[in-house]
Amino acid sequence: MNECDFDFVASKLFDLLNFIVKKGISEPRELEDLYQLTPEAPRQNAEAKDLKSRNNA
Repeated sequence: MNECDFDFVASKLFDLLNFIVKKGISEPRELEDLYQLTPEAPRQNAEAKDLKSRNNA
């Protein structure tokens, strides 16, 4: 393995790490922040409908 191969593999490993962090931490946090911006009454209604549909499935 030469130095160019090592640099390429290291770069791809960092890309993979960034992908994992984005999908596992950043995006869920962003979605939660957006969800919290929803007014409380519609949010509670949506949660109730979601719970009802999960119980019927």
